[in-house]
Amino acid sequence: MTTTEEVQKIAQSVLDGIRYGNDKSSVQALAENMLLLESAGLTKLNKRLTDGRRKILDTITEHNFAAQLVRQHLSDRSFAIEYEPEGLKRPVDFRIQQTGITYFVQVKNLARLARENIQTRIIAKVGKLAASIKVGRYFDFSVSDDFVEDDIPALLNFMRATAENSIDGKAYAFLNTTNTKARLTFWSPHGTTLSYLTLGTAGDIGMLDVTNLAEGQIKDSFRNAAGAFEENDSDRVVNLIAVEADKVDDMHMGNALFGTEFEGWRQDQQSWSRNKDGLFDDSDFSMRVAGVIALRRKEQIPVSHYRSYLYINRAHVQHVDEIVQIFAVDKVV
Repeated sequence: MTTTEEVQKIAQSVLDGIRYGNDKSSVQALAENMLLLESAGLTKLNKRLTDGRRKILDTITEHNFAAQLVRQHLSDRSFAIEYEPEGLKRPVDFRIQQTGITYFVQVKNLARLARENIQTRIIAKVGKLAASIKVGRYFDFSVSDDFVEDDIPALLNFMRATAENSIDGKAYAFLNTTNTKARLTFWSPHGTTLSYLTLGTAGDIGMLDVTNLAEGQIKDSFRNAAGAFEENDSDRVVNLIAVEADKVDDMHMGNALFGTEFEGWRQDQQSWSRNKDGLFDDSDFSMRVAGVIALRRKEQIPVSHYRSYLYINRAHVQHVDEIVQIFAVDKVV
């Protein structure tokens, strides 16, 4: 990247395949973040934006997180940040150093986890076959529980008949004789030329519902993230998981980390307690992870600022003041 204009073109192409948050203000915000991260030496993260479009929202989560962090420490000469640093057995997302302490941060996107559990194979297959439809537009779609692969040929015929004259952002229902089997949305690229119907990157972030994401799935995601940490938490190493959890409520996060909450009675008084089934009660996880930072969007668009909520591991509560200084945490749980 050499000029602001070139960066804005890259930002436009990144956001073109996203239905919402691809307007001029979002493109400008992403371009500003890209220039900021370049100045901090995070060119690898900027380059990642143009790779692997189906995981672009994961990268934007990392990008938002890094931009907010770098902006917070612009005048702090003791602060250093690296993206996927070299020399580790399994690359961790971020290595941050300040005043003799190294923070390793693995970033997760729980919304992405939910999407991957919804008819992934069918969506991927339709996305590939859509290349036969020579209409230069993006599309996104959701399918019902009873949508099967045998429905794909009829769906493609419906797309051929609908795509070219469709209205940007309008939902079109693909029906069988009794019910809706799929809903599709089409939109035109702003700064990209397409030669065929192209599956968008994520669809509608603002309307994506991950509220009922199972606590078991949350635990599996956090265990996977913890596997990136080579050293246990100590006085000089602090391991953290930062997770975009905009629509995952405090109760589910608390149950996954601290244990399932249950109601009890003592001397005719209602009381609440927790089972010992939380990740912070798991010795392997507890030794390795100091805490989980839940990132909640301030704006329901891809390029967004975050509010940060730190779920601290009781075994590493001595790190709270250090973590809060680095990450500007809004609330400690």
